[in-house]
Amino acid sequence: RSADPPPGVGQRVDLAGYAEADGLGVALVDVTVLAVDSGGPVQPMLTDDVLASGLHDRLVRVRGGLRDIVRRADTLVLSLDVGGVRLPVELDGPEAASFRASPGASLDIVGVLHQTADPVFPRYAAEDSRAFAASSATLLVPLGSDIRVLRAAPFWTSERTGLLAGVLVL
Repeated sequence: RSADPPPGVGQRVDLAGYAEADGLGVALVDVTVLAVDSGGPVQPMLTDDVLASGLHDRLVRVRGGLRDIVRRADTLVLSLDVGGVRLPVELDGPEAASFRASPGASLDIVGVLHQTADPVFPRYAAEDSRAFAASSATLLVPLGSDIRVLRAAPFWTSERTGLLAGVLVL
């Protein structure tokens, strides 16, 4: 159930629901939005270290180079190079349909960083969330999130240069 109007990306909300065990964490189910903070949206944290601790399920802004694009049904998965780490970025719905950039472009994207963690000290993992170290991360881009192209991909790619050289040799 949702509030009217529904909350925007990054807005603070009060929720009610039931806690259920979900792997090594807890998930809130049968959620009802009780209130939406009218104080404005939370500002995303700019980061270039997507594996840093304390960023799991946080709203972040990342900037990086687009390496690859894969379309799967209604989802678009971008491979973004952020600080030397390949970060999968998942776009759904209108964002996926309207995305227009080519590999080689520089992007600025706001989303929720979901880190996959490996226990560093498995014995204490259930008691202390600091006993985990992120081993991989995915950026989930909610509807209405901010995606900007900072610099378009260069026109002269290796493929186009090779094609031109082949034509000139003939």
